[in-house]
Amino acid sequence: MLLLAGCSFIANPDLPEVAFGREVWDKKLVRINAWGGAGNAFISRAVLDNLDKVNNVLILWTGFSRIDIELPVEMVDQVSSYYEGTPIHITNDTVWLHSGGFDGTWYNYSRTKYEKYIYEYIKSQYLPCNWNYLNNKNLRIIAGTLNTLEQLNIEYKFGFIYDIFSDHISEQQSLGSAVDRNNPLLNLINWDNCLSETPYDFCKDRGLLSDDRFHPTREGYNQWWNAVKQDITFDLT
Repeated sequence: MLLLAGCSFIANPDLPEVAFGREVWDKKLVRINAWGGAGNAFISRAVLDNLDKVNNVLILWTGFSRIDIELPVEMVDQVSSYYEGTPIHITNDTVWLHSGGFDGTWYNYSRTKYEKYIYEYIKSQYLPCNWNYLNNKNLRIIAGTLNTLEQLNIEYKFGFIYDIFSDHISEQQSLGSAVDRNNPLLNLINWDNCLSETPYDFCKDRGLLSDDRFHPTREGYNQWWNAVKQDITFDLT
């Protein structure tokens, strides 16, 4: 079985089908665990909690500016107002709140009225604008997840929705600032398994972003996938 994990760059009707055809919707062949607005803490959990019968994994890591808050499911009332009528995000024994990034929906506390201590925690993470702190949090999560797959001998490929070595915080604050190429945490990652292009930058450079100027169009996904599919060594079998 193939596991696909990520944020809205995976959780959409276009990319999975562009990459793997209509068979991708066969739940006997593919498990898709992705959520719009999710951060890398959730994506890591979406992988580690769902490896039963999985032999191949494809992960698209999301913006390093995003923060995920997880609470025991019994505390769902603490965050339910955050969702404003949309489905509350619950997985197993956890209820999630996704900040969406530096300028994400977490900021609408006065309107959504979710618990103030959660709002204050997220605010404290962003207030210093210490992007290196956030970069390191994400790199630790990513390295731990990928090294677990290595230890389990599960074949995997991963990519990022954007170029993490370029500063994107001024144009898309759900992404992040540039990761220092000399960061020692990078040495914990097997870069041989990384996709060679990122969908956001690939499509931005070619005028293939949708009207929100963030997500690729279907044709954008198609062209990006054609550029990276040689990096993928597995299919749905």
